[in-house]
Amino acid sequence: MQTKEEKAKKQRIYYQNNREKELARCKKYDDEHKEEKAKYREEHKEENSNLCKKRYKEKKEWYDLRDRKKRAKKKGVNEHFTAADKRYTMALFKERCFNCGSTEQLELDHHYCLDDGNALTRENAVILCGTCNRRKDTLDPKDFYTRDKFNKVTDILEGTLILR
Repeated sequence: MQTKEEKAKKQRIYYQNNREKELARCKKYDDEHKEEKAKYREEHKEENSNLCKKRYKEKKEWYDLRDRKKRAKKKGVNEHFTAADKRYTMALFKERCFNCGSTEQLELDHHYCLDDGNALTRENAVILCGTCNRRKDTLDPKDFYTRDKFNKVTDILEGTLILR
């Protein structure tokens, strides 16, 4: 008797060797059941919408991580910022926007911009609210923060200052 792994491996090999045939089979099935599928989707629209929202909430960290990696890859930057790094950064900034102190719509921000080739790391991650993050955009931190705030955030990221 085959194990699940052996069966899955056999199916992958079959699919790789018969990809065009399998795609044609799936397309034929979809075409034959198009109306049934559309009717089902319409009848279960709200239920499916709620399910999608629930899944997104449950896996928000995963989606955020995936989206950050995709964005960094497009810019040619190798990023390995984990969920643990995010929790560390949130704790470091006391779950508040560094710029205005808000606790609403908090986001991770690249202190030094991703567009300039700077990866998101513990030393380059700042917590900002959505409004401040949009205002900062791709500005250099020296141009966005006041001199005192810039010095303070630099000290925090270098580990020489801890927020109380």
